Amino acid sequence: MANFQQALADFCHEVGLDAAELGSGDEVQFRVGDESLLGVVQSEDDVLVLWSQPLRYDMERTLLEQMRAAASIRSARHPLQVGLRATPAGHWLVLGTRLPQDAVTARAIRDCYDFLRQWHQSAVAHA
Repeated sequence: MANFQQALADFCHEVGLDAAELGSGDEVQFRVGDESLLGVVQSEDDVLVLWSQPLRYDMERTLLEQMRAAASIRSARHPLQVGLRATPAGHWLVLGTRLPQDAVTARAIRDCYDFLRQWHQSAVAHA
């Protein structure tokens, strides 16, 4: 847990987020950009890095396109998961990838964040 907390603090410092709000839990969420969210969740075996963005129009089509694109990837830097999160405020497209516990560093979290964000942009551009 100490390595996880240190990696998060270093990541926050690197990207200019407020590390003071981290607390000591195993799950954090940050607002990045105008509407996107970045989540980092520690489990027993690995760390899940999540990037999410609100869905507005053509929700079903967007989600299906993202799932198809994820299924067609044969060699990605990171394993990719696509999901939908329904909240009272609306629906969110959620992209996730996992890191082994022993590989969690600020750089690894940043790499996952960049991968998820860029993957989404590329999938939308090719849709």
